[in-house]
Amino acid sequence: MKIGEKTTVMVAEPWDFESSMGKNVFSATICDYILTQYGDTYLIRSDEVLDIDSLKVSFMIITHRHKDISPNDFNIAYIPDEFVSQFRNFDAIENKLIQIIIGSVV
Repeated sequence: MKIGEKTTVMVAEPWDFESSMGKNVFSATICDYILTQYGDTYLIRSDEVLDIDSLKVSFMIITHRHKDISPNDFNIAYIPDEFVSQFRNFDAIENKLIQIIIGSVV
């Protein structure tokens, strides 16, 4: 994945996820990338504001779920807008993230 690239996220959980694209799918743009203890870590912005668990979600962070076993499965966490600018200081904001999606990027 490259910065500026459009991507499609296939959602495995939550099972009842829905966006304007349909069930279990949404589109997003890769905004930034860093290497963390989870491996490749991406900041993405959804192409629409998503309503997930009563949160209005625009920005999310993608990390590998099981990097060595299944490199295309990801944990996707909500990052509150006020912490987006601190993405590159991941260790300082990691405790602000809220895990909301398990999925894959295609």
